[in-house]
Amino acid sequence: MAALVKHFHEKREGHYLLGVITQLRALVAFDPTGKSKTLRPLLLDQADKFGVELSLFSRPPKPRKGEPGLAASVIASKTWSVLPSGDYCRYTLREWLLARAYFNDRTKEYESRNRLIRDMANKSAAHYDDHVSEFADSIRRGSGSNYRGDQFFIIDTAAAVYYLGVRFMRIKKARIEGRAVDADQSIAGLDAEFQALRISMI
Repeated sequence: MAALVKHFHEKREGHYLLGVITQLRALVAFDPTGKSKTLRPLLLDQADKFGVELSLFSRPPKPRKGEPGLAASVIASKTWSVLPSGDYCRYTLREWLLARAYFNDRTKEYESRNRLIRDMANKSAAHYDDHVSEFADSIRRGSGSNYRGDQFFIIDTAAAVYYLGVRFMRIKKARIEGRAVDADQSIAGLDAEFQALRISMI
């Protein structure tokens, strides 16, 4: 995932981000109803299996309905943090994926990252998913000097998932080797690296 994002920044070719959204679908996309037979989020399932809680901090969830008269809502900077910041709430990864955050300019409702990952993966024709909507088209219409709205969403979400995936592996390794997770320098260094990460549309 990190290599694909790096190649995108080097060459600005969109197909690299299609690879990233496909990986996000495989790692974290899920059906909240539990009925889907095609969605088995590897990272979420492994974290549950080994009892590792993956968490971060992010903005409070949006209401379902947008404010009256709202035509668009643009998220322009990194949406999550390793540490508490301002009005940020603590989420597990699964909760963060389900929190309403992105505005759909057609339905005038806020939708979740989980829904957008599924939508964008389906739009890329990489997978069959029984969930289809216009949400991916809506988010693509946002733009800034660095990214379009869909590009920003993929890069921001992929950074959070990559961080928590690496953290999960380092926690597992520390436990296997009998080391205290809270004192593990590799985990502390990872936290500091991603806390300092800056992502902006502008």
